[in-house]
Amino acid sequence: RSPSRGLGDVYKRQVERWTKRAKVDIFSLDFVFIPINWGCVHWCLAVINIRDKCLEYYDSMAGSDHGCLKRIFAYLHHESLHKRRIPFDASEWKWYIPKDIPHQNNSFDCGMFVLCYMDSIANGHTFTFSQADFPRFRREVVLALLNVDDSQTVDLTEDSMTHHMGMDDDELDHLPRSGGGYEPPLFRPSQQLYFRLQNDIDPVSLDCN
Repeated sequence: RSPSRGLGDVYKRQVERWTKRAKVDIFSLDFVFIPINWGCVHWCLAVINIRDKCLEYYDSMAGSDHGCLKRIFAYLHHESLHKRRIPFDASEWKWYIPKDIPHQNNSFDCGMFVLCYMDSIANGHTFTFSQADFPRFRREVVLALLNVDDSQTVDLTEDSMTHHMGMDDDELDHLPRSGGGYEPPLFRPSQQLYFRLQNDIDPVSLDCN
């Protein structure tokens, strides 16, 4: 649980300004959520559970990464030392890498699992969701991203979503059509949402009432 050698330089160059710019003391929070992307193909979630003094790691493909949690411990050490001027006491902290959590059965829903893990943890809920709930969850996500209230009807036709995503016709022509079952991992999240929504929502106009 000792901080990794060399992390101090990385902290100074890339991480220290995050909380300084936001003017936030992470040690005053209950949770810090850290979505983790592996090789642009898979998303996992690390959680700094400050309230319960626990580092948590959630992977919808049942993986684990102790090295990641060690680096987060090192980050907490540097953050405490530089922002609070006191060493980080990790003696009462523990790790938690559960396996009995909802898992994915395809190659593209990991991002939705991360969002659902975060939502459940932040609201104090157990993981009662499953992959079968994701068509509804995707609708809720896109409504939130578009900043739409419950009284509106959302047009999810290709022209409308192209406008929301800021893509021109040339960009759209290079994207795979809906229904093909293929989602390039390097596309922007908004683009991925569009193609999943086209598969999950019929008709393409979503009534929020």
